Formats: sequence, C-alpha cells, structure tokens
Amino acid sequence: MERKAKMPRPSKPILPFRMTEGQYRHAEDSYEGRCRSCGHVQGPVEEDAEEDPCEACGARQVCGVGTLLEREEIQIIERGH
Repeated sequence: MERKAKMPRPSKPILPFRMTEGQYRHAEDSYEGRCRSCGHVQGPVEEDAEEDPCEACGARQVCGVGTLLEREEIQIIERGH
C-alpha cells in the first residue's frame, strides 16, 4: 500500500477564505470543505463538518463551508475583487 506524501503545513492558517456569493453557493451545493491548515478543497463533506482529516496534508482541519461561514472564516467578496 502506497502512502501519499504529505504537504508541509503553512505556519499559520490560510484564513479567511475569500469567495464570491456565487462561488460560496456552488461550494455549498457541491458539499465542498476547506482545510484550515493548507487550503485544500475536498468533498463531499457535510456543510457543518468540523475537523475532518485533510486528504492533502493530513491535518484534522477540514470544515464544511457552512461552518466556515458561521466562524467568519469565509469572506464573501464582490465579483472582480
């Protein structure tokens, strides 16, 4: 069985995630999660997921976009910014 190479973790989380309202709705509809450690997008995850393991770096920092929005860790920006 092969092991995936782990990506190095950044020194601080990649927050807040910035996305347009349309990108947020797409992420929500697609059940995407974001890793608070490395920024990896993965899915499907539950909208209210907290601390799921990251497929890329292994950190238990993947949260659903609904959770991230509640925590104010997603910043909704205007299109073109």
